Amino acid sequence: MSRAPSNPTREEAASFTDKAREAASTVVEKAKDVTSTVTDKIEEATSAVAQKASDVTSAVSHRTGEAIDTVVDKVQAGGTYVREGVSSMAEDVGNLIRRNPLPSLAIGFTIGFLIAQITLRRD
Repeated sequence: MSRAPSNPTREEAASFTDKAREAASTVVEKAKDVTSTVTDKIEEATSAVAQKASDVTSAVSHRTGEAIDTVVDKVQAGGTYVREGVSSMAEDVGNLIRRNPLPSLAIGFTIGFLIAQITLRRD
């Protein structure tokens, strides 16, 4: 004799929903952490390039200095563009998750499941 599968209880459904929210929150936090790290690295690189360019500018003639300043401005503008692009992407991901919570949860669970499978296979 086989038993028909039972329907989940409200407590199980609430638990599943809570776990899904936690997973989605974790994914968003990880995305923010990655964005923050990338932004920090871009700022460091931009600052280093600007400093080097400034050092070179002081050692060359006025005309050459103007050309280097233009390059530095372009590099800094590029760094700002990338930094804002990464921040914008993080905001877009957050907005996407808020507008589509169920598909986001499904993606989060799938990613979590895959990570768990990979981790278990390594042990």
